[in-house]
Amino acid sequence: MVKCKKCNKVVSLAKDETSKCKGSCEAIFHKKCVTKTTFKNEKCEDCVSLSESQPSSPSVEEPDIAMTLAAMNRKMDVVYKVEKKLSELAELVDFISEKYDNLMEYQKSIETKMKSLQNMNSYLERCNKSLEERVNELEEKEKEKKVEIAGLEKKEKEDMTKVIVQIADKLQMDVSQIESVERVGREKPDANKPLPVIVTLRTKEAREKWIGSRKKHLTNGDIYGTNNMNRIYINENLTKYKRNLLWVTKNQLKKTYKYIWVQDGKILIRKSDDQKKIMSIRSERDIEQFLKSDVDKAGS
Repeated sequence: MVKCKKCNKVVSLAKDETSKCKGSCEAIFHKKCVTKTTFKNEKCEDCVSLSESQPSSPSVEEPDIAMTLAAMNRKMDVVYKVEKKLSELAELVDFISEKYDNLMEYQKSIETKMKSLQNMNSYLERCNKSLEERVNELEEKEKEKKVEIAGLEKKEKEDMTKVIVQIADKLQMDVSQIESVERVGREKPDANKPLPVIVTLRTKEAREKWIGSRKKHLTNGDIYGTNNMNRIYINENLTKYKRNLLWVTKNQLKKTYKYIWVQDGKILIRKSDDQKKIMSIRSERDIEQFLKSDVDKAGS
């Protein structure tokens, strides 16, 4: 049964006029029991006292606009600087990319020029080789009528033509075939060997006879009437190219080839007395091939 909160008597809903608290208790009061102090804002005294006794929630302070704007400005400044750095970085990347493209084009042009120069160099090497061969042929042609006398002692105020005539008599050569005589080369202070003498003959046949007599043993004593027993050699007058090739051949192949000699302007080699095959050296490439062949045979 519903009772009045004020008088604690039963409320007859049909007969009594009532008021209801709109507070948390929602109690019923007789209207005759309600006074000015009973209700405040349509709430009973207990509900009013209860709401006043509860702590009020702290009020939220309004944000400091200046500080907020300053913080936002700082953040915007950072964003601006980042954007500026990114812009500068993009410009730098574009610059480097452009330079890289230029370098690649330059490298391509250099490679093209290098290839052209290599082709030109190969062409010039072939031309030079051809010219060397041609010059050597002309020099050999020019030396077809010449012989070289090596080991002939040099005398003061020597009459070399007279000395060569004596040699021709000793070798039983036709003196009339002698066209000119000349001691060639440059004197070296510490040289032990005398400079060679070049004898120019009138015909190629006369030269062949002189070369054919080179096995005859002839000494300086036989020519000058002295005790000098140093031998005099009759050699072919080689070109500078053939002379150098002969020197290289002897240095490279003397350990494996017993015989290395020159005949008719050709450098010939033979390994031993048992080997009948005679091989020719025309260039240093031939020497390399012979050395390689010897190494391969030794390995097998």
